[in-house]
Amino acid sequence: MDLIKQFVEHLASQSVNASKATIKNYRADVGQFIKWLEKEFDKTFKPEDITPQIINIYKSSRSLSPRSIERHLSSLNRFFRFLIEKELVNQNPLKEINISLKKKASQNKWGLTEFKTYLYINRSTPLTIKNYFVDIRQFFAFLEKTLDPNYTKSQTEKEILCQITSMTISEYKFYLLTPRMLGGMGLLSSTVNRKLSSLRKYFSWAQTQNLIDAASELTISNEKSIKMFSRIT
Repeated sequence: MDLIKQFVEHLASQSVNASKATIKNYRADVGQFIKWLEKEFDKTFKPEDITPQIINIYKSSRSLSPRSIERHLSSLNRFFRFLIEKELVNQNPLKEINISLKKKASQNKWGLTEFKTYLYINRSTPLTIKNYFVDIRQFFAFLEKTLDPNYTKSQTEKEILCQITSMTISEYKFYLLTPRMLGGMGLLSSTVNRKLSSLRKYFSWAQTQNLIDAASELTISNEKSIKMFSRIT
């Protein structure tokens, strides 16, 4: 089913026809988005999979002028309105997007925006995504507190990520298990293991994005039930 072709035919059939130049721009803009999505996520375009998070990543990844970005988003907005009219999707992911670009996108530290999009595309539940982010942000808060700020100030996030070792994870696990009265979190082993599982998921994704060396040997072992990873899986 060629959705772009249907979209163009729909525009041409309207009582107030769009100009040929406008329709050409619509076709080009939507086509570029679909091409970008399939290359970026190595996944066939399905309109029901598109979320506001994906649109925001697309917006921030384009090396275009603000006016061109606005046009692209406007084209996508019209495309998804068409899909809703044809009952091919239930929601318009552009509805929550600031097309005017008057507000700055939120800071995307540690690639978490892209990671969240990855989870959405792979149909993780909202609760699962929430847990992942609580766990991962807690780890990075620990990391930033323990790193030497004078040493890391001139380093990129990728350079910092590449310095995380199995020893770093062991220190973090010790912090999670240590009683609060001794400066730790005092968590149960089951809770600690869930947090470690979240880190495995994040670092596995980070390898695919070249945020860390794909050949990196990083061991994340569960408390009590030890499981070794020569590579993150």
